[in-house]
Amino acid sequence: LAGFANSITIVLSIILMTNSTAFERFICDMLFDCDISLKAVKKMATIDRKQEEKAILDFCRKFSIELETFTGDELMRQKGEFAASEFVKRIVGADNVCERSAWACEQGEKVYLKRKTARAGMTAAIVAEVRRFGF
Repeated sequence: LAGFANSITIVLSIILMTNSTAFERFICDMLFDCDISLKAVKKMATIDRKQEEKAILDFCRKFSIELETFTGDELMRQKGEFAASEFVKRIVGADNVCERSAWACEQGEKVYLKRKTARAGMTAAIVAEVRRFGF
């Protein structure tokens, strides 16, 4: 991850109720696929309607990761290209939660390390802040 900040944000959406073990496995598998240590993850983000999801809270507590949430309106104000879903928009007020949360959560220049990925009712994306070093 040379050139990236020592800060990785996992941004997620849980569509169905998910148990904590399945959620942890999904996130850890995504990190493994990107060759990212769990120790590099500093934040998780999602829509405010999911802030009490047991699987999210359990994961954040277990690994001491900050959880940041956004309203549907805040997510819809994000600029960029996102994998939109009218179904998701009708349910939560934003046409995409995981990718839009990534853009809302990270300030400054950022890059996707993994775009929207789905498994068993869960979707997640991984974003890193880019740091430029001048010499």
